[in-house]
Amino acid sequence: MHLRLTGKVAAVVGFASTRSIAWGVAQALNSDGASLAFLIQSDRFRPALELATSQWPRPPSILCCDVTDDEQISTAFNSLLHLHGRLDHLCHCVAHASAAALRAPLLECPRADFLAAHDVSAYSLVALCRAAAPLFNASGSAASEPSGSRGGSVVALSYLGAQRVVPGYRVMGPAKASLEAVARQLAVELVRNPNAVALRAARTRTVCVHHAAGPSECPRQYRVSGAHEHDRCSRHPWLHCTARRSA
Repeated sequence: MHLRLTGKVAAVVGFASTRSIAWGVAQALNSDGASLAFLIQSDRFRPALELATSQWPRPPSILCCDVTDDEQISTAFNSLLHLHGRLDHLCHCVAHASAAALRAPLLECPRADFLAAHDVSAYSLVALCRAAAPLFNASGSAASEPSGSRGGSVVALSYLGAQRVVPGYRVMGPAKASLEAVARQLAVELVRNPNAVALRAARTRTVCVHHAAGPSECPRQYRVSGAHEHDRCSRHPWLHCTARRSA
């Protein structure tokens, strides 16, 4: 399915490499005609992103935006407004937990690692929507656009681990559950804005960006980080349910 996004501006948050889900999302938006702005955690991701997008017909904007820093978020969205004058779509593809937290059982997760996972993976949606709201309101300011077209959309990527126990996902399960709860509340609040913003959380299973194959055929580079045991879990669910038996 292709969307008609010519003339629209989309911001993608969370690019880490060309193997990340954020990259697959950005490729789809670019192919559908959107002008892209990447919000990256730091300049260390810039060279790889510039190389990956060097052949794009519309060079994207690349802005540094550490989602744990409110000042950086404000600066990034001010720059985005200066460069594009508007924002139509925001894609939240950012999540993080320390390697130690992903290796250890949740019972042994330190408080600091737990809070950091929720800060980056869930609260960042609040902070980003707050900064993006004025730019969404500017989306229908052009005289050529009818007032009914004002507003924008936000998509936040979640994962099956928010609802079920996925071996290896550990602290990210509660973090994604938190993201989904945040998304529900923000969806109600944002849609009440006169220039309504639609917010949706898209929950994935094993993600295959641009691939229709099932989990077992999915190229490794497109799989969700931290969910490396998903295939074994889906083939033998009774081995991994809480009571160690099938319902």
